[in-house]
Amino acid sequence: MWCSPRPWWACAKKFDDAICRNSYPLDIHADKDKHHPKITRLPAGEYHEMPYRCLVPLAVENLLVAGRCVSASFEAQSSIRIQSNCRAMGEAAAVACAMSIRAGISPRALDGKLLREQLVRNGAHL
Repeated sequence: MWCSPRPWWACAKKFDDAICRNSYPLDIHADKDKHHPKITRLPAGEYHEMPYRCLVPLAVENLLVAGRCVSASFEAQSSIRIQSNCRAMGEAAAVACAMSIRAGISPRALDGKLLREQLVRNGAHL
């Protein structure tokens, strides 16, 4: 496989509960010791997806997060922090909240596959 032993975000990983697609490269800026920036790109035409579960905090109920506060590693954050992804995360969080309220369940209990289906019906490119 072309990406082994790279981590999932550099491997064009797909998720059944994906809320957005991303092809922005890993863009790690210089650290405090002045190590040079590192940019890792996916192959042309490839993308990875962000799963709904990255919006759901581990220890807080009835809360979803979007943008820089999603559950992701430092390396993954270097790719997903761009505005188009933040907007997609915000849309997914809003739709998930509405679906959860209608169903009378917490966002944690919401099936991410159902959320993905609704996002697609709403026009998301997933």
